[in-house]
Amino acid sequence: MDPEIRDRCRVSPRSRNTVHFVYREHGHEAAFLALDVIEGADYLVLYEIYVPLRMRGNGIGGRALAALAAFAAAKGCSWIYAFAHPIDGTRTEQDLERWYVQNGFCPRDNGTGELELSVDTSSTGSPR
Repeated sequence: MDPEIRDRCRVSPRSRNTVHFVYREHGHEAAFLALDVIEGADYLVLYEIYVPLRMRGNGIGGRALAALAAFAAAKGCSWIYAFAHPIDGTRTEQDLERWYVQNGFCPRDNGTGELELSVDTSSTGSPR
């Protein structure tokens, strides 16, 4: 396994609903995602998405989010919620918020700073 992804997976917190995924491209580990999958809920909560430093800037994170949207659709989830919290000091919260918005997320209208992505559950799971 990619050493950066392995290290991130090892230190990423878990709750009883937390699932860790490794996103792969061309047979190689490309990103790590930590999310809560709550049985019966119509949403997923994305806590972390981590792309190794040497692989950033090539669209891997966006493609990992698209794969996550397809997973959410397959689970019958209409929403993915996320917070833009930097985990490694290379990005600011504002940078991450912009990145999420560029990838289809919108700020939730609940005053929490949470972002949301509407997922099309009627077909491929692409963002709506």
